[in-house]
Amino acid sequence: MKIEHLIYINDCWLCVFYTDGSCWQYSILFPDLSFYSPEEIYYTSDAAFRMGCDAIAHSPR
Repeated sequence: MKIEHLIYINDCWLCVFYTDGSCWQYSILFPDLSFYSPEEIYYTSDAAFRMGCDAIAHSPR
């Protein structure tokens, strides 16, 4: 696994990483220490980053 982005946005940690399956994914750690890591894959780190930011922006937390 290769971490491309690890940033703090709106009290959440967003991690975008390259998987062994040759694709990109993201995970989010929320302030209440809950964790969100969808199964979707992306072909660029920018696409995974945008979707992660969007998920944080639309999170009810």
